[in-house]
Amino acid sequence: MVSCRSETSSINPNSPEYPREGTATGTGAATGTASSLVIGPEGGTITVSGGKAILVIPAGAVDKQTAFTLQPITNLAPNGMSTGYRLLPQDLKLGKAATLTIAYTDAELAGNTAGMIGMAQQKADKVWYTSIGQQVDGVNRTVTTPVTTLGDIALYRQYALVDESGAESDWVAYYGSTMRLLVSELAPMTVNNGEPLRRVTATAAAISWGLDGHGKLTGGGLAGTYVAPSYHPAQNPVTVTASVPTGKGGAVVTLSRPVYVGMGYIRYTLDGKTTLCTTVSLKEFTNSYSTILGASDTTPVNLTFRTTGTGVLPFGDYVALDNRSGLVVCRPSGSTMEWFDTRGDCMGLRYATGQLVVMQYTKNTLVKGSLTGTMIPRANGCGTNGPAISGEFLVKVPAGKQ
Repeated sequence: MVSCRSETSSINPNSPEYPREGTATGTGAATGTASSLVIGPEGGTITVSGGKAILVIPAGAVDKQTAFTLQPITNLAPNGMSTGYRLLPQDLKLGKAATLTIAYTDAELAGNTAGMIGMAQQKADKVWYTSIGQQVDGVNRTVTTPVTTLGDIALYRQYALVDESGAESDWVAYYGSTMRLLVSELAPMTVNNGEPLRRVTATAAAISWGLDGHGKLTGGGLAGTYVAPSYHPAQNPVTVTASVPTGKGGAVVTLSRPVYVGMGYIRYTLDGKTTLCTTVSLKEFTNSYSTILGASDTTPVNLTFRTTGTGVLPFGDYVALDNRSGLVVCRPSGSTMEWFDTRGDCMGLRYATGQLVVMQYTKNTLVKGSLTGTMIPRANGCGTNGPAISGEFLVKVPAGKQ
């Protein structure tokens, strides 16, 4: 562990990194599978992301059959926390307020307490305003708010550790590269008054920066700089921390983020066992399909897909048939290796049940997504009771390495 301390801030709160009050943000992009339901005057309930978000439309909210959709989106709110949600039809005004509940985890708090988070809605001016009437339940880890006009809604937290682009996640540092990090604080708010979210200079500049793992970290006030090692470290990811005095009775918020050294990762859980592969690469082929190659100390992974953008690709052939995705993994089994595919050959091809969700994709440069389903044991291509698999992946290829 290495650490450093500074007593002064080097960040101008009026710089683009710390927007002035009411600064607009972009619009979130769809990141996963939406849930839709036609609801009439009797009311109804929509659930998405395995219960992560629940929208309850009460009786009398609409006077005719209406198609409602709850779509997960990237959270672009200042100090955004977890996934955001788009409530459709956009800008629909309800006769009676609906209720939106979003669940969160301790990990997503990232050092904040339940009293430091809230829910906000992006209005037509693209500014985020705190939701009026919201309630934070720190015991059940949910935030609930009434909704009278549909649109983009997301959670936020008072303190966040971000990179210079403002991103809180997907931190990948190629070997020997430099990453600039910032502490972002939101101005104190009365959350039920519909105030705009705005970043401010931290209330106390005596911020301690720390690094657990390989590389070098230097810090100065709100800003820190991480230099990745020129080699693949045994501990990957490394963890960067920033301890921020809140000015409230000596309380300190410790923010932390993982940084993956290299090009990214594939993390998956097969039959209940989780494997993290941090040696990854992205290969693009002339016949328009892409392959992510990954490995841990003992486990190779081959994830193949054909796409020109984001979307859902059902499991299929690992040589990437159109609009399908293929996955091959193996695991140690005694003195041998046990292989699993998303296709089997039993008097003809058969495919496993599952899908790959591509959330972000830029050819030769970036791919991010998730996967879920079951696998087919290669030793028994006719088997129907293969193990369950779920996971996520992110690969960023630096300039000059495509």
